[in-house]
Amino acid sequence: MDNGIFEIVRNIAEEQLMVSGEEIKPETRFINDLGADLLDTIEMTMVIEEKCGIKILDENLVNLATVRQIVDYVSRQLTVNKKIAQSFTAADFQI
Repeated sequence: MDNGIFEIVRNIAEEQLMVSGEEIKPETRFINDLGADLLDTIEMTMVIEEKCGIKILDENLVNLATVRQIVDYVSRQLTVNKKIAQSFTAADFQI
């Protein structure tokens, strides 16, 4: 698990859900443990997307119940985006 992404997710959850950062561990469940509702999770998702520069698809959101699941998902998306960016060359952008 990426500790940098964990800190981002923890800070967002702490701010959005008004909970102590000490309550937020990798295995913490947003709804069951932190009392988040659907609107809370959507708002957190939007902030995570903005801060990390990724898109979390709605169909994937239902499988992201714990902090670790979100951190791992964000990490995978960032890796995919980096690989895609590296696959382009300057020639790909010539007009």
